[in-house]
Amino acid sequence: MSKDKEPFWRRWRAWRSWKTQAAEDPPEQVRHMLRQLREAIVPQQERLARLLAASPEERSRWWQEAVQAEAAQSAPSSPAWRLARILRLEEHWRAVMAAPQSGPKEQVIEALGPLLLPEAMPLLQAAVLDRSPAVGLAATAYLAQVADRQVTDFFLDLLARPDGGPWIDRAARGLAARRSVDGPVIWRRLLAMTGDAQELSRMRAWEVLASFGPPADGEAVDSLEACLRAGLGDPEAAVRARAAETAGLLARGDLAPELVAAARDADARVRAEAARALGRLAALDLIDRNAEPQQREARETFREAVRQALTDCLADEDYRVSGCARQALHYIAEV
Repeated sequence: MSKDKEPFWRRWRAWRSWKTQAAEDPPEQVRHMLRQLREAIVPQQERLARLLAASPEERSRWWQEAVQAEAAQSAPSSPAWRLARILRLEEHWRAVMAAPQSGPKEQVIEALGPLLLPEAMPLLQAAVLDRSPAVGLAATAYLAQVADRQVTDFFLDLLARPDGGPWIDRAARGLAARRSVDGPVIWRRLLAMTGDAQELSRMRAWEVLASFGPPADGEAVDSLEACLRAGLGDPEAAVRARAAETAGLLARGDLAPELVAAARDADARVRAEAARALGRLAALDLIDRNAEPQQREARETFREAVRQALTDCLADEDYRVSGCARQALHYIAEV
């Protein structure tokens, strides 16, 4: 019998069988539950029991597929996280993040991170602290996109951790990504840290600021030069060296006189970074940018002081100092 002549009741029965099978398909059930939760409809206990009988890995995959399918039509929201709790995924994800294996953690991060759900913040924060670079860096990138001021506070608090770890790099990456959102707040907090009583906090603050580069429009902080001058006079040589490096990387031409003095510091690290910073400023033509045109004699006198300080560094017994001075003099000669 041809298909066209097939009795209606047979075709109807086949359609009904297909529809019933689709309704029993676990991924489709999860998607149906999510749609019901958006309408404040509680899932049926019988269906839920069948889903909970599956492995947590399968439930996590079904949840991810359902949320991603819904996200194509509307932004993920709290019903998605409520469904995760109903499927008992939150406790599963916590157990995965506490385990030593990094592979399952990466799968969790890739499932939660792109959705930018505020409820996922604790899991992403825990992942940022993971020893695995793949897990920590991926979590940092996703967490930095969450629209919540607490994220900025979290990355700033990382810098105050007393234990060693890759926190500085991840904090710097996270804060750099959030500059477009909380730029002025980040600069003010970091500059305040440069005056902290703990040497480690001052060092970390200068490291992160150095990674930023010059302030963008709207990020200008009036106390930047004052903080850098204080850093160049810090009692700890390591902090003075970081401050000298930062002055060059942030293109602060007004600090050239202080860098000339730092080129004669008692510590070789400070002398090397000061010479390097003077070279950067010279390459950008910032050594005496703010001098008045009519003060040509004063400008030449100051340039000569810079040349002399760097020339003296050429004879330094530390190869780092002489090498940085040689490169800096090359830039000054070009200018």
